[in-house]
Amino acid sequence: MATEFNDMRLTASLDDLSQWKAFLEKVASRDLITIVETSKPYPNRDSTILHRQYYKVKFNGEIH
Repeated sequence: MATEFNDMRLTASLDDLSQWKAFLEKVASRDLITIVETSKPYPNRDSTILHRQYYKVKFNGEIH
């Protein structure tokens, strides 16, 4: 079983980040990952559309 944490950075529109959040929560509800930390969305520099959001996750199984 994996014990290390993995940092994820997602870059997308706010709507897409919302969909990614729902997806990651669904994966977590199946105990495949544990979401340890989530940031708020931050606007990307020089972009009015794209934002970034950070996650810290733990994989709850063997990674092959």
